[in-house]
Amino acid sequence: MISHLGAAQENSTNTVQKHPDSLIREYKITAWDLRFNDKLAANNALRQGMVLALKQKNEVDIGYFYRKLIAQKGISGEIDSAEYYFKKGLQYYSNLTDSLGGKELKDRGLKAHLYSELAEAYNRNELPDKAFEYYQNSNEYYDQVGDTLGVAIAKVNLGNIYYYKSDYPNTIKLYLESIRILDEFKTDHYHIKGQLYLNLSSIYNELDQHDKRLKYAQLNLKEVLKDNVNDYKVEAYQNLARIYYDRGDLQKSEQNLKKADSIINDVGLEYFKLYSSIQKAEILIHNKEYDKALKLLEKNKFLLDKYSYGAGETFNYNFILAKTYIYLKEENLALELLNSLLEKSKDLDLIGEEAYISKSLAEIYANKGRYKLAYSYQEKYQVLSEKILGLDTQEKFKEIETKYQTEKKEAELATTRANLAEKELDLERKNTFIYGSIALAFIIGLLGYLLYNQQKIKNRQLQKESELKSALVKIETQNKLQEQRLRISRDLHDNIGAQLTFIISSIDNLHFAFPGMEANISKKLKNISEFTRRTIYELRDTIWAMNKEKITVEDLQARISNFIEKARNASPTTVFSFQFDAEINQEDEFSSVVGMNIYRIIQEAVNNALKYAEAKEIKVHIEKIQDTFKIEIVDNGKGFVIDKVELGNGINNIRKRAKEIHGEIQLTSTPYEGTKIILTTPASSYSA
Repeated sequence: MISHLGAAQENSTNTVQKHPDSLIREYKITAWDLRFNDKLAANNALRQGMVLALKQKNEVDIGYFYRKLIAQKGISGEIDSAEYYFKKGLQYYSNLTDSLGGKELKDRGLKAHLYSELAEAYNRNELPDKAFEYYQNSNEYYDQVGDTLGVAIAKVNLGNIYYYKSDYPNTIKLYLESIRILDEFKTDHYHIKGQLYLNLSSIYNELDQHDKRLKYAQLNLKEVLKDNVNDYKVEAYQNLARIYYDRGDLQKSEQNLKKADSIINDVGLEYFKLYSSIQKAEILIHNKEYDKALKLLEKNKFLLDKYSYGAGETFNYNFILAKTYIYLKEENLALELLNSLLEKSKDLDLIGEEAYISKSLAEIYANKGRYKLAYSYQEKYQVLSEKILGLDTQEKFKEIETKYQTEKKEAELATTRANLAEKELDLERKNTFIYGSIALAFIIGLLGYLLYNQQKIKNRQLQKESELKSALVKIETQNKLQEQRLRISRDLHDNIGAQLTFIISSIDNLHFAFPGMEANISKKLKNISEFTRRTIYELRDTIWAMNKEKITVEDLQARISNFIEKARNASPTTVFSFQFDAEINQEDEFSSVVGMNIYRIIQEAVNNALKYAEAKEIKVHIEKIQDTFKIEIVDNGKGFVIDKVELGNGINNIRKRAKEIHGEIQLTSTPYEGTKIILTTPASSYSA
């Protein structure tokens, strides 16, 4: 299209020359249509448009082309060039302002536009801190010139940054403010509201509120259909296809994909074909049409080289391709791809995908009989599943573990049988050679001895088989117990955890919905919200302990360190010290009950020091003295006279927990000097 425009200018002597304004409009349309499909052509259209706008001295068009050059360089990943055009645009704005001598610019929001476009370029190239700074600046400049639409867009962009940081209350607040402004402004920029609804749909997906996810996706489609921007229509249909797929409604998922593909093919939006092909492949995999899924993915592989997709989109494509290889039993191809994806999933912080990859690697290596590697990857999968508490149950881990143990026992049994058979054969040969010429009576006696000896060997063999069966039954019982623990922890997370999160979200929304509420009510709501957050933390600690049959000293140290770090953030004026004796073996194990009680005692003591003693310094020290563990929690708070103060539930709970693990509590306190709590517990209780 650009070469066509150039030819129109060159041959203007032979044809009717277009008006400059018409040419500028064509450059704008060309750049917009090609911004993803042909970045170089889009950039050239913008540069030619800038040249023509400068000749016309049209300040609005000049400002437009500076803005879109920044945006295009951001899409192309050329941040340095985006910053260059930003500086050029600011210089043009400054010169124009000086030349007007205080008169108002035609594009009064130009400065804010420039900041907004550079912020978007930073955001697109995964520089969220810089993006947040420039979005804030654009919001201030829009507000200064009274640009209502600009303020709304700036709030959308700031909300996007909060969304990437998983700060959903602030995200929802800013999105709803933007929607309110747009409704009052009565703008015809329907795609802006559509994108807000699309983002809200994504947020409620993260919060596992699937009905709201679908509701906002439908509102997104309703808004973008009012506009003429085809990109947003394709995104809306593809998003609905993904939602219906997740809900198990494959028919509606395919219907929305067909609508998206119809627009893609009619308008030539090839860039979006990759997203459709990934979703179609997932449906084919669900329908067990693995060959068709592989053919579709390979057909569209060229898109990855042709367009600059983000790391996430590239990962998703290869992730689905790896799953296809697995179902087609192409284990070598799957292994090669999964191993490359494992590191990328860590870089992208995709814990769920990393867990699936680890589990798949474990299954493949198990099928190949490489149980040591399978066991290693399944242990990694178990650690990841404990982190997110919502991954699939770990039944395959137990299956591999049982298979590994069974394989080991069967190998031992086979070796025993072989040795016994060899000994028996050797004995029989010797007896035949030595006693071949002995009388029939002696032979009968010998046969009786052999029969007795054989029965004795058989009895030993039966005894070993019985021991092996008992061991397998014990492993199965332990697996069932672990399943029950996982089921309970999953129910706690999925039901109670989700309800508590909903309470927090609802309270935060009340603050936004009723900004003028009385101070005491607002304070009470804030207290309820904080209490609920603490309850979630307590629930996570409980689930952490339930998911583990044994807890290592290293696990406990990490958990206490995390708690101390949270306490330090909550009380920045307090100095915390956590010392862990280096001589303690990090691999020592103890029961989850013992580990959880120690953690709770330290937690209760530190909280008391912060809440009641108003301590400025808190020390936690853990050491092992011979066969005893000693835990000290010391603060320099107000202190008290023990005999003159009625001890509250906190101290009583500490004593009860210590008693449960056969430990003792020593409590000393001096007014104005501080309090010391010492827990001593025998090391033998750690393996109880």
